[in-house]
Amino acid sequence: GLGIARDGLKGKRVAVIGAGGAARAVVAGLAHYGARVTVYNRTAERANELAGQFGADAATLDGLATSSADVYINCTPIGMHPDVDASPLDFSDQPSGIRDHLGPGVVVFDTIYNPIQTKLLRDAAAAGCATIPGTEMFVRQGAAQFKLWTGKDAPLEVFRDVLEKHLSQK
Repeated sequence: GLGIARDGLKGKRVAVIGAGGAARAVVAGLAHYGARVTVYNRTAERANELAGQFGADAATLDGLATSSADVYINCTPIGMHPDVDASPLDFSDQPSGIRDHLGPGVVVFDTIYNPIQTKLLRDAAAAGCATIPGTEMFVRQGAAQFKLWTGKDAPLEVFRDVLEKHLSQK
């Protein structure tokens, strides 16, 4: 997970990138636990619509360059196979910008799981951020379904191993 207990989300500044279905689920959960969420999206209208439903703030993707958050969560397909050299965050050496806010203590989570290590996650790790790949969300969704169907806790390590083996064969 994020390394933050659910109760520890209260007051955390979270940048959610995207305004589709995954972003909606993420924003709903974060808002429920009291995080200070800003939704960043290509179109302001979609960002405003999603943010408005959960009492969050909204901005266009351009706003990411000057954002300052404790957690960044990519809920867009930017960086997904085959476009693996793309990233929603620009870590380049601009005179100022997001790179000034990324480093130890910041968490970057990418919901993409193919590739497992996206450009976003590689750049974030190089900047000193804690990173979480999309495989973690995928595995935990499967584990929740497993528990509903069987009444038993899922073997998370088995799930992770099977997923990583499958993805490495692609």
